[in-house]
Amino acid sequence: MIENNELVTFNPQSPLLGYLRGKGLVIPEILPMKQILLFLKDIISSERLYDPKNAAIILCDSDLTIALGMPALHLTEIRSAIEKQVTARHYAQELSARWRRQLRALLSVRSVVPQIAVVAPGNTAVSAAAAKVPDAAAAAKVPDAAAAGRRLCSITDGLREVFMDVDGYVFKDRYTYSEITAMLSRYIVMNRERFFDERNIKICMVRDDKLGRLFDVTAFHRNQVVGLLQAHIFISESEE
Repeated sequence: MIENNELVTFNPQSPLLGYLRGKGLVIPEILPMKQILLFLKDIISSERLYDPKNAAIILCDSDLTIALGMPALHLTEIRSAIEKQVTARHYAQELSARWRRQLRALLSVRSVVPQIAVVAPGNTAVSAAAAKVPDAAAAAKVPDAAAAGRRLCSITDGLREVFMDVDGYVFKDRYTYSEITAMLSRYIVMNRERFFDERNIKICMVRDDKLGRLFDVTAFHRNQVVGLLQAHIFISESEE
């Protein structure tokens, strides 16, 4: 992984380089990785290229789709998308005085757009809007008893409406957690042609679908499923 302060050069014919220049930005031959992240952060924020109900998901317009090679991605995926189009430069002492002056000028510029946070190593903080949808690591864990099937869960009417479209759905008052996740998986798979783009199959695009309305998002990353599901299941206190 290329660190924030590591110097990079865009690869020849980089679509991201063309995209940034098309936004009127002056891009030097060599610049720190952090500056590319800041450029994208400002563009994404100012043009509102994210799901307002799940701000950790970037929804690319046609130009950004070409630049990053995918129509949607999670904040944590920006760095890897950039890394495919740059080459790290490890010998800063070889830079000419001209590039050094450009670097100092770039590093002196402070971003003032707060909506989307730059994802740095060890820092997964995002805006308050993004925090509305917890990732799997931050979501409350389902008790082992429920996951193992020793306890049952009731579900919201909205989640039941989604499951009713799944082949083999059987009405019950309560389901094991494993049954719930299996039904959700089957629903997503049966709609895979609408939900997924092969350029980034980690993002599920649920605009205008009942699952999107249930989760109140336009799209979600696979790591967010557990957190989104938590609001629609209730662990039973009594054992079966």
